[in-house]
Formats: sequence, C-alpha cells, structure tokens
Amino acid sequence: AVLAACRTASSGNSSGAGRPPAKEITSGCWVIFRISRMALAVMVWARMLEHLRMDTGEIMATRQQLAERVGETPQNLSRIMSELASINAIRREKEGRTVRYFLNPGIATHIPNASARKAAREGAGPLLRIMEGGKP
Repeated sequence: AVLAACRTASSGNSSGAGRPPAKEITSGCWVIFRISRMALAVMVWARMLEHLRMDTGEIMATRQQLAERVGETPQNLSRIMSELASINAIRREKEGRTVRYFLNPGIATHIPNASARKAAREGAGPLLRIMEGGKP
C-alpha cells in the first residue's frame, strides 16, 4: 500500500477521499527511500568485510560480486559505494578503468602490525565526515 501511494503521488494523482495530500505522501516516500538506502549500505558494508584483505584493508570482491551478494545491480552498488566514500568510510583508488576500494583503517582494519595500523590510520584522513542535508 505504501509503494502504491508513492507511485500515485509521483504521478501527481493523489487526490481522492481518504488519501493524504501528495506532498505528505512524497515526504513519506523520501523517508522510506532513505531508510532502505541506509539498510542497503549496511548490507554492503557487511559483505565488504567478508572480502577484506587482511594486510591492506582492500576489498577483494568485484563490484559485480558485491552486487550479487546483496541482490542489487552493479550500478546501484556503485551509488552506495560512492555514499560510503563520501563519508570517508571507504576510499577508492582508480587505476585505469579499474576501481579498488579500501576500508578506512580508522573504522575497521585487519592490519596485524600496530605500527602499520597507526600509519594507515594517520594516512586515511578523518574518521567520518558529518553530513548535513545529505551533503558532506
């Protein structure tokens, strides 16, 4: 029912007895959308930890593999990865057409050596960036 109301609101046909105004439905849809995106980001994060290289923090799964694990398209997974990178939870390194992802060692790391962990944390930047209004 909620998704049907969202579709109706987005098409501009939300008038009628017993239905809230389109503005209220659209706001509710935005909240539902954001919550579902956060849940997906948590699932992606959990799957990345399963594919973490112990000594470097590199995520060894491909975009396609991660997308299949969470039941999403590779394009949508890229959007989630971009959001995680925008808050500094992960960082990406582009090499030609290939993008490699690494967990921020200040958040999660499997680097076994204490001095290597410290150096990785110092080079990673801030722990997390605070977001206001969806923008860093």
